[in-house]
Amino acid sequence: MKGKFYLILLFCIFLFHSVKAKNIYTDSLINRLKTEQLPVAEKLKVYELVIEKYRSEQQYDKASDYNRQYLKLARTSDNLLAITKAHVFQGIIMCNLEKYDQVQPHIDSASISASKTNNKIAQAYASFLPAYYTHSLYEYKKSVTYILKSLSLLEKTEGDPMLEFRLYYLLY
Repeated sequence: MKGKFYLILLFCIFLFHSVKAKNIYTDSLINRLKTEQLPVAEKLKVYELVIEKYRSEQQYDKASDYNRQYLKLARTSDNLLAITKAHVFQGIIMCNLEKYDQVQPHIDSASISASKTNNKIAQAYASFLPAYYTHSLYEYKKSVTYILKSLSLLEKTEGDPMLEFRLYYLLY
């Protein structure tokens, strides 16, 4: 009798864990993206979180897929900052995959989209990608010049905490 109780308890625990969501945070973000009444600005922010989550978990295919959707939304809403960020995100993914030959087009695209706006945050993001790229190639002196340029651009704005964190992390 006691053995059956533990067997049933073990089966219930196993069943509960197999049905439970794999990652509640990621699932909630993805469900949020499916909300039709979500404003575009908020949807862009959620996409950024999803992309960063998958990238940090080294699920680069998923991160790239969501980044493509993010770029499409950014283009349809004509948001140059988001377009710049999308190119930066994809460039970071390519660096992490060590596909260095595929990074330069994203650096160029980010620079072009940032140059079309007076938004200093977009320009700071455009300077961040070459910093990340050169840091990945162990060219630290070049990387520091891009980091300092990006930080000086951020000083002239209200700031972007995520970008500031990334820049200071590279300096560390």
